[in-house]
Amino acid sequence: CRPRTRLATPSAASGIAWSRRPLDAVLYIVRHGETRWNQQDRMQGYLDSPLTDKGKSQAEIMGDILKTALPGDQAVAIHCSPHGRALETAEIICGRLRRDFSACKIDDRLREATWGVWDGMTLDEIEAHTPGALAARATDRWNYAPPDGESYAMVGERAGAWLRSVGEGTHVVVSHGITGRLLRGLYMEMAKDEMGLLDQPQDAVYRLDAGVMTRLER
Repeated sequence: CRPRTRLATPSAASGIAWSRRPLDAVLYIVRHGETRWNQQDRMQGYLDSPLTDKGKSQAEIMGDILKTALPGDQAVAIHCSPHGRALETAEIICGRLRRDFSACKIDDRLREATWGVWDGMTLDEIEAHTPGALAARATDRWNYAPPDGESYAMVGERAGAWLRSVGEGTHVVVSHGITGRLLRGLYMEMAKDEMGLLDQPQDAVYRLDAGVMTRLER
């Protein structure tokens, strides 16, 4: 694995109720592998599509990265979003780690942000459906919520609640693009705008340990 490390540097407050970072825990944050809708640039949100062959290979790569990072006899809790694409990724990762997939802890707080009525649409379709809405969202992504959807702030509340609930030990978290950004950004005490600029890899793992974020990749 090739690690790239960043230290926490507290910035402007996100506005999310925040009592503590789980510094007594080591977190490995994973995004699901590529899906068919990722290929088509469709917003998945609460909807779903299966992993592509490339996505399955990415899940295997992330499993192998974790296998290198985690001692074989180490106790590890595996947490997963309830969306099918995350569960499919988690099952592949568990296979590479020789862990019991049925022991995964499914948690609704790790779901992806829903785009509401835009779930399943491409950006062009969203613009046709709600002209000017994407431009409005771009000016304030943190607070802007699509029709019947979630803003970054709304997803951040449940991501923050999940982080506050984590106990000591080692935890693998299989989640999504926006939710994963917020888990990492809140842990690192980043400013709101900075969280929205974090990358969303589908073939790398982020380790959060003692206030340090390290990207692990092959």
